[in-house]
Amino acid sequence: MNNFIDYKKFPSENSASDLILLLEKNKIIFEVEDRSLRFNLIDDPTDDFFIVKIKLKDFKIVDELVQIQNESDIELLGEEHYLHTFSDDDILDAIANPEDWNKAELKLANTIAQQRKINISEKKINELKQINIKENKKKSSKLLKNTSNWLLIIAVFSVINSFFLVAQVPIKFTIGLGATEFVNGVILGLTGKLGILSIIITILISFIYVILWYLARKKIESALIAGIIFYAIDAIMLLVFKDFISVAIHIVIIVFVSIGYIKIKKNKLRKREVEGRE
Repeated sequence: MNNFIDYKKFPSENSASDLILLLEKNKIIFEVEDRSLRFNLIDDPTDDFFIVKIKLKDFKIVDELVQIQNESDIELLGEEHYLHTFSDDDILDAIANPEDWNKAELKLANTIAQQRKINISEKKINELKQINIKENKKKSSKLLKNTSNWLLIIAVFSVINSFFLVAQVPIKFTIGLGATEFVNGVILGLTGKLGILSIIITILISFIYVILWYLARKKIESALIAGIIFYAIDAIMLLVFKDFISVAIHIVIIVFVSIGYIKIKKNKLRKREVEGRE
């Protein structure tokens, strides 16, 4: 029988590190459950916890250890820490927006609030949190749109390349898909000419990226991952044909989209920290 029960939930493993170190230092037996590893096509904010579990008999001991650790962290900051110069509103803002502060500073902010008898009402804290959440949501939404737009750009320039090829215009955008060039080459080899069939097939292939762009803008982040994978495969295809310039451009775009995806994930983590999941 498993005697471990939930002690505290965290939005990430990193945010649970202090507690884990404290338990290890004091040789308290514990278990962890990382639900964030579960794959979801659509983000579910209710099912993404890193949970630290201990035995029921250790709850009181751990509570005491946590309290002692909190007091120790605050003492280390000292009376000269600049948080002591903050106004009451600034202290409230720090408590409501924990992602901007380390854990010791947050503990100090709460202590200062208690010393000044600042009214840390749940309503006030929630209001400040909601303001910060809305601001982060706008930033995340803009970042997601900017990142997903690369998928649409790839599709558009692939179609343009096909039109230029059919019209025998000596211009090629290296951001376009190598897959469409390969198909056009096959058609040219079989029929001896390029026409409407070439354009239709190019549009169909490019439409995959349009779908991924649409899904990404609907906050299905796995669409960005799919786009990165498909474009990487396309780069490998171009590498086989020794189109090194196009390969280089592909790599740059893959890096841009990957960086955007990582920032989106970090913003989501910041949002969970702000919401103070327990």
